[in-house]
Amino acid sequence: MGEQSINKEKATDVEILYSDSAIVRVRILAPLMYTEMNPIQPKQEFPDGIHVDFIDERKRVQTIITAKRATRRERDGIIVLRDSVRVLNKVARELLETNELTWDERQSRISSKAFVKITRPGEVLTGYGFTANQDFTEGRILKPKGNFPSDGFIEGIE
Repeated sequence: MGEQSINKEKATDVEILYSDSAIVRVRILAPLMYTEMNPIQPKQEFPDGIHVDFIDERKRVQTIITAKRATRRERDGIIVLRDSVRVLNKVARELLETNELTWDERQSRISSKAFVKITRPGEVLTGYGFTANQDFTEGRILKPKGNFPSDGFIEGIE
């Protein structure tokens, strides 16, 4: 671990833990992380992929986010995930796929302006733009696209 130059630090096999009241709530794993020591906007780069676990109060992984690349802007508390981004809610068995996703650590929100595909048991939803809480238990597509199930429509209305 740890190769250093004047403004950049390299770390391998990274594990970052976020806790609340001494309980780990988020775990970030990455094979490689570069930290840029810019005094105006320090940032971390994850060029070889990132894996994020959101953990519930019973210490179970509830949601998993993965991506091939990510950048964390430290001062803003923003992580931008890119390339084959997947968000899996294990409890609801929902999978979101997109090419870019923003995680706002301070607001505990995830969002995307890009095309998204959400796969749930029995249905697939697509559209542009998405917003949700960070553990992906509540969310919505901003501009839905495609065919939608008609189970909820009232019969007899023309």
